[in-house]
Amino acid sequence: MADTKIEWATKVWNPVRGCSLVSEGCRNCYAMRQAHRFSGPGRPYEGLTEIGPNGPRWNGKVRLVQELLDVPLRWRKPQRVFVNSMSDLFHPAVPVRFIAEVFNTMAAWRLDCQKRDCDHEEENCYKDSGHIYQILTKRAAWMLELLKPGGLLEQDMAEYWPGDSPLAMAYENRPAFPNVWLGVSVEDQKTADERIPLLLQTPAAVRFVSEEPSLGQILRAPFLKDGLIHQWIWGGESGSRARPPHPDWARAARDECVAANVEFFFKQWGEWGPHTEHLGGGLFVRPNGSLGTQGDYWDGKAAAMDRVGKKASGRLLDGREWNEYPTPQSIS
Repeated sequence: MADTKIEWATKVWNPVRGCSLVSEGCRNCYAMRQAHRFSGPGRPYEGLTEIGPNGPRWNGKVRLVQELLDVPLRWRKPQRVFVNSMSDLFHPAVPVRFIAEVFNTMAAWRLDCQKRDCDHEEENCYKDSGHIYQILTKRAAWMLELLKPGGLLEQDMAEYWPGDSPLAMAYENRPAFPNVWLGVSVEDQKTADERIPLLLQTPAAVRFVSEEPSLGQILRAPFLKDGLIHQWIWGGESGSRARPPHPDWARAARDECVAANVEFFFKQWGEWGPHTEHLGGGLFVRPNGSLGTQGDYWDGKAAAMDRVGKKASGRLLDGREWNEYPTPQSIS
């Protein structure tokens, strides 16, 4: 596993390869384009992609990479680890048993505590839990089904943790996985309404939302009001087929997070950046996401966006970077 250029992580860990398209946010997925470049005979992603109307896409098959399960345990320096950046841990084709093995690796720091005869009731036991694991999914319903009290994952983990499994501790409001952050990926109001309420029901030390690619305005306040979302990531779409966002979507995300005391992370503008010359841009985007005209721009009804590429568009939102991270806490 390698270092990553993904702004909110330092490492990626991919014990699962392959995925399938779920919603509009998947249409131009960077991971399936990257996987297709390594899909030839004998390559890591052989047989996992196909060519569709918009270019390479996942074909729905997944591959379990057993030999990668212990890779994070070899990293001596604590990392922020994006789990399955090239897949989805909660893909329906991933066996529950394998998901349990992934969670077992993430909980391995507790074995060291046991060897030292730590008192797991004490807060000090959880101050140094090694890596932070960031799990992002579009399959929030299955994640909840697995992680709820008495769910299938608890049953499978009982073999590793007889009598006192991390999940059993979680349901007693004890910090079982203080180093595992669970998040959902959303792109518009529809996917936010479907996935975020399920995330809020899922036991987790830290919950986060990744709004990338941002494809429409989202009313976030109802999801943020109870303090159960700890971080919100916003990002525009990248790649040759990227759709331009409206800048006000990013500003609204920032403002609502600041008002709710939720950590905000501005990942990127993506392929399209706000026009800076105030003379009109390559495309004109209305607040509802539809494309407008230059007349709409001059009337203040649309934003001008230029196609300049991810690097040139940068990570500044109104002149500054936003790189806020939550502090892990006990299950809420």
